[in-house]
Amino acid sequence: MLTQVLPTGATTPVTTVIPASAGKASIARLPAGSYNIAPISDADYALSQRGKAWNFSSLTDAMVTSGISGVSVGGNGLTAFTSNPDPFVLLDVPTLTPVDASKYRYIAIDMSLTNVPAQESGLLVWWGDAPATVRYPSTFTPVQAGRQTYRIDLSKSADWKGVVKALRIDPLNGPNAAGGFGFTLHSVTLTTTSGAQEIVSFNNTPLIVNARPTVEILSPSFSTGEDYALVEQGAPWAIRQDQIKQPGLSNLIGWEYVTQIPEINATGQFFHATSQVAAAGHTEGDPQAFLIFQENAKPIAADTYRLLGFDLYVPMDAANQDELTKGAMARVAWKTDDVDPGVTSDDIVLMPGLQRYWLDMSKLVYEPASSRMWSGSVRYLRIDPFEFPSSRHFYLGRTELRTLPISQYVLPVTLGLQDADGDAMSVTVRVGNTTLTTAQGLKNGTHQLLANVSALPAGEHQLSVDVSDGNGSMTRKAHVNFVKVPTGSGVPAHQVQAADRIFRWAESLMGGLLGPSAASSMNPACPTHIPGSYGRYYPSTQSCLLVLDGLIAYSLNGKPLSVAGYTDGLLTQAAAAGF
Repeated sequence: MLTQVLPTGATTPVTTVIPASAGKASIARLPAGSYNIAPISDADYALSQRGKAWNFSSLTDAMVTSGISGVSVGGNGLTAFTSNPDPFVLLDVPTLTPVDASKYRYIAIDMSLTNVPAQESGLLVWWGDAPATVRYPSTFTPVQAGRQTYRIDLSKSADWKGVVKALRIDPLNGPNAAGGFGFTLHSVTLTTTSGAQEIVSFNNTPLIVNARPTVEILSPSFSTGEDYALVEQGAPWAIRQDQIKQPGLSNLIGWEYVTQIPEINATGQFFHATSQVAAAGHTEGDPQAFLIFQENAKPIAADTYRLLGFDLYVPMDAANQDELTKGAMARVAWKTDDVDPGVTSDDIVLMPGLQRYWLDMSKLVYEPASSRMWSGSVRYLRIDPFEFPSSRHFYLGRTELRTLPISQYVLPVTLGLQDADGDAMSVTVRVGNTTLTTAQGLKNGTHQLLANVSALPAGEHQLSVDVSDGNGSMTRKAHVNFVKVPTGSGVPAHQVQAADRIFRWAESLMGGLLGPSAASSMNPACPTHIPGSYGRYYPSTQSCLLVLDGLIAYSLNGKPLSVAGYTDGLLTQAAAAGF
C-alpha cells in the first residue's frame, strides 16, 4: 500500500510504502498528518519496495550517474548527453529491500535517443551485489533513434539469481558512445511478469493519522514534599560554606566551596574536593561528604523524610570503557548515633556530566545485605561520591531530603500535556480504579489540577493519569507515591512548623494590618471550617491564615478563602527573609 502526503510548505508530495498483510496495513511509523492511500500489488519492484516508480521525476531515482552531462529530471524523465564511452545511470535500489531475482525477472526500459552512433553495441543492463561492484551484464539490446520501450528477460542470464543490490542502465555501449548523444530515460520498471503495469490510484478520502497525546506528571514528584534542611534548620543544603561536616576526617586531601565547575561551564554552589589515594591493600580512597545538621537537637525523622536528591559531578574518561568497573560508583551511608556501625547502600552507577540523583531511602539495598530500614532518628548522613583507587576530584551540589506528598482532602497535580496535532485533550487522574478528578478541553502546556483524595483509604498510593484527544490515549504513572492520611486527622508536625514560619513572615509583610492573632491551632476560626487544617485567626479583622495538604490559604476581612501558594515554595521565601 502507498501513502502520499504533502508536507507543510512543500510543493511536491512525498510517497512511501506502508507494510500490509492479510488485508491490514500498519501506519505505526507514519507521523501525524493527512494521507492519500493507494492499494498496490507487488508486481512492480520500485513501487512495492521504494514507494516510487523509477520515472526519474527526481534525482532520488538514480543513485549515481556517470559519463553523462547536462542532466535534468522532470515529468518527462531524466534527460542528458553522453560524455564518455561508458555512460550509465545507477538506479536507486534500497539497501534494506534489495531485488529478489527469483521474483522480479522482467525489465522494461522506456527510452528516447536523438540518434544512434556508428558501431553502437546497444543497451546494456548491469547488476551485482553492491552499488560499486556491478558485475553481471545482460546481452546487448539493439537500440534505435526515437522513443522505444526495450524489454529484457533477465532470467535468461544464469547470473540473475539470489539478491541483487545494484542495477545499472547503460543507454549506449559502443566505441563511439562518447559523442554527446542526447537521450531521455522516461522510466524503468522491473516486474514479476513481462509487460506488467501497476496502475496507482489514490483514494479521494484521506486517511487521518492521529498523533498520540503525551503527558508528563510534573507533580507529585521527588521535589514536591517538604525539605528537611529548609523546615528543620531554616536553610536548605545549598552546599554553601561549611555545610559539609569535618572534611578533614573524610579521606580528602583538599576541599573548597565554589560557584562553578570550569570543566563543563556549570554554575551553582558546590563542594569541590579531592580524594586520597587508596591505602595499601584497599581498593578505593573512600572519600566522604557528611551533611551537616543538628544531629542531637534536630535529628532526621527518617519516617517522615525519605527522598534524597543530590547533584554530583565526577570527571570520567569517556574514552575509557573500563571506568565503570574501576570505581565509577557512588554510595550513601547513615547511622543513628556514635556507636551505631551504620549501613552503606549498594553501588549507585555514575553517569557522565553533572547529574541529579534521587534515592528513596526506604527502599535502599545495602552492602553487605542488611535487614535494617531507614526509620527512627538518623544523626549521621553521608554521600560517598566514588570508589576510585586513584586520587580524583568531584563536585557535590544542591542536596535535598524530602517527604512524600501528604494529603487529607486534595492533592495538587501538575501536568505537562502535548499533542502534535494541537488537539484538545481530556485527562483523568486516578488511583487504581478510583477517579480523583477530570478535566476537558486542555491544550498543549502546563496545567494544575486538584485531585480529590477523600475517597481513598489511608496509606501510600500511586497516581496515574490518562490523557486522550478523542482518537488516541496514553497512561502515565507518577514516579513518586503520595500518602493519604485520615480525613480530619490534622496537619503533620513538619508542615505545622513550616506553616508557623510562613505565618510570621506574612504578618511582617502585612505590617500589623491583620491585627493581633490567636495562637495557631488545629481547625482555626475561618469563614470555611475545614477539619484537620492548621492556622491562625485574627479576630479584630476576621482574617485567618491556614495550611492544608501543602497549600497555604488566607482569608481577609471575612472573605472566602483563597490559595496563596505551596508550603515549600513559600517557606523558601520566608527563610530567605529570616523567618
